[in-house]
Amino acid sequence: MGHSRSGVNQSDSQRLIDLSKVIWETTVSQVRVTITSEFQKDYTSKSLDEIEMEFRVLAEPTYRVKTRHAGSLWIDAGFSAIRLELEDNTILGGDDDPPDAIVDWLSELVGKKLLQIDVQTPAGDTSFYFEGNLALKCFPLMSKDGDAWRIDTPAGDVLKLGPGTRVSHRTGLR
Repeated sequence: MGHSRSGVNQSDSQRLIDLSKVIWETTVSQVRVTITSEFQKDYTSKSLDEIEMEFRVLAEPTYRVKTRHAGSLWIDAGFSAIRLELEDNTILGGDDDPPDAIVDWLSELVGKKLLQIDVQTPAGDTSFYFEGNLALKCFPLMSKDGDAWRIDTPAGDVLKLGPGTRVSHRTGLR
């Protein structure tokens, strides 16, 4: 996939949307949150480091297990700003909230179906739309390091936005 120095172009945006469809209409089965604690003399801080979401889909009726792994979404808070909003743009929480509040608002996504993903040009701002009128929004930072977000599939495919506005897709070997 291409990379535009001036940002995510329309073609890259559409390819990200099309390739991300592998996890559309799947359900968040688990959310993992990594919080970083920093300790210095007379100072302590905690901040959101990373979010990982596991997605599952109903398996074929012939399988013994009822669901199968559909993919994972990783969002790196070090390379993107993150917010949870309602569809009317009411902000429910953001990455600068206290860690307990972040855990609370992210837990709202467990059991929700991912309906679609939208990637805006030129900055690559990404909205992950869920059931219940929820939108997890990711605003990539312009950086030469790190990925804003990444989708991994069970087949080993990897779809990434980052570093900066670089878009990449690697087909798995499985």
